[in-house]
Amino acid sequence: MSAHCSFRLALRPGALTKALATTVILALAAPAALGQPRVLAQRSQTLCQWPQQTPEGAAQTVLLDSAAAWQRHVTARGSTPAIGRTPQWAREQVLLHVLPEQPTMGVRVSALRVQNGPVLVLQVSRPGPEQMAPTALSRPCVWVLVSRSATRPWQVRVQDSATGPMQTHLPVRLDR
Repeated sequence: MSAHCSFRLALRPGALTKALATTVILALAAPAALGQPRVLAQRSQTLCQWPQQTPEGAAQTVLLDSAAAWQRHVTARGSTPAIGRTPQWAREQVLLHVLPEQPTMGVRVSALRVQNGPVLVLQVSRPGPEQMAPTALSRPCVWVLVSRSATRPWQVRVQDSATGPMQTHLPVRLDR
């Protein structure tokens, strides 16, 4: 199924400025430009720099989708997640998934893919019985830069062999 949009705009010479015409064209093209959301960058951390505490024994998923939210919850608190660059908030969002405290430094979280919905699928990897990992408390997380979803709110599904079937999390959208 394909969707298209057509319109007719009759202009008299000098009726609209170039800036207004450009604004109309960009506004009509914006939804199509968003397309299917995808992972643009990610950063996994063993000791998460998220300044807020997670509920005891529970994972936390957060959506940051504005410069104001980023400033209030990340930059102003001294946290510096390196996702490679400053997000372009008109087209991008940041999803953060934080695991509860772990007894080993060997636990990692990574983004696998984005499915329709939009759904971000994450994988938690743990050291196997034959693998060595430092024994120390950790707080693993993953910062994921994604293209903005124009459809519905995000869901995050986590695959973790230690917790059984895939778990679904609805991100908490932080205030602007």
